[in-house]
Amino acid sequence: MSKPRKRSRNPELEDLRARVLKEQRKSGAKIARNKREKGVDIFGTSQDPRANAAKIARYTAKQLLAHEAKLKEFNSRRTQFVPGVEGAPIPLHKWKQYQYHEEKHNAIGDERMAERGHLKAPGAGMTIADREESVRSKIHADGSVLNRPYGRMNRDSTQITDVDKLDKLIEDMKKKNSREFIPQNIAAQREQLNDMLKTIGNEKFIKQANELTDYQFDVLFNDTNFANTVSLRYYILQRQAKDIHMPSDAAQSQDAESDIRGFFKWAKTGIPEAPTPPGGSEAGAK
Repeated sequence: MSKPRKRSRNPELEDLRARVLKEQRKSGAKIARNKREKGVDIFGTSQDPRANAAKIARYTAKQLLAHEAKLKEFNSRRTQFVPGVEGAPIPLHKWKQYQYHEEKHNAIGDERMAERGHLKAPGAGMTIADREESVRSKIHADGSVLNRPYGRMNRDSTQITDVDKLDKLIEDMKKKNSREFIPQNIAAQREQLNDMLKTIGNEKFIKQANELTDYQFDVLFNDTNFANTVSLRYYILQRQAKDIHMPSDAAQSQDAESDIRGFFKWAKTGIPEAPTPPGGSEAGAK
């Protein structure tokens, strides 16, 4: 009976496989260091480049070379991580990319506040800048922002659940930092307000809203309590349309109607038609 033939030895393939296993061990050590020193848990995530040893034993030369390149990229000093939620691995280069766009976002917000922060909305008893600072001081430092397009952000990596969430945040930030965002946002908000005012049924309010310049509308809608006031009147009417009535509806509706009237008067006479540069004149802004 003939003996089974031994598989022919391929020294080059075996050397390549040994190199790959060595890189795997380096990756394992790097994963352990990240867990120990940074609290970053890479093990078993999409950022873990390692493969099962049994699979590596069956890899072809082409597969081994591809896997070796992947491991070397992970083992490189250029590949670093910061901790996300519960130690999720967030690539440092992506986190720095996010921080760049966040800084740009905050700079736009600072510029806008410099233009309008001195204005004092009716009923607030303080300037727009003071109001925002007052509200912000009550918000925990968890990345929350005020309800305006460029509320100051200061996110920490430990608030990011995973790389996909970070990628989405980066794309959203890029969109908000583009020149097109503010005009598009104002157009959408005008449409939203128009729909609510139609429900309220006050034609004069619709006319007053349409007469505002984009800058006046922007300040009114995004930097005061105007939108919340309109929403209150709107939701009361929506609720009543379903035959749901509350004892406080009449008084709240009357107050909201009066406040909306005051907001529109202020927007037309108290907000310049175009942004005024700090220390400059409205005419110069035009």
